[in-house]
Amino acid sequence: ASFNSYSASVFLTDITQSNNITLLTAKTGSYATTGSNQFNGNQSISGSLEVSASMVYSGSVRGKVFPITITSSTASLDCSLGNFFTLELVASVNTYLSASNIKPGETISLKINQPAGGYGTLTYSSNYKFSQYFPYFPTPAASAEDIISLVTYNTSSLYSVAINKLQ
Repeated sequence: ASFNSYSASVFLTDITQSNNITLLTAKTGSYATTGSNQFNGNQSISGSLEVSASMVYSGSVRGKVFPITITSSTASLDCSLGNFFTLELVASVNTYLSASNIKPGETISLKINQPAGGYGTLTYSSNYKFSQYFPYFPTPAASAEDIISLVTYNTSSLYSVAINKLQ
């Protein structure tokens, strides 16, 4: 007998009548490294997935949004966590933004939110590279929202542009 869509009571009856019960279990082990593999249903990968050729998606792709916490007036953007981050500034406080775990080829979006009851300021580490003509300063208004787009080409620099006061 095979255990797939049997109800629990039917399965328990069958197991007492037969010694040839097969349970469907998760597949583990190796899969083809050349050619094709077809997976149905949801797949979960722990770790990283490196693709050396092109990928075609027939649906949407989205990333998890990670909030950055502020500890002792310092916020650290850990680039290894993902591609989308938010930072809520604190009214009347200067927050220092640092970066860690920068890898070449990343594209990161950072949303800066001002609090409803005032606004905070932001300074950032030398890893963040803005145009000398357009350095980033958070919009000095309560509830303002800014977006910083960051791209990397090495392990030390976040090349950055910002859009202020989105409405």
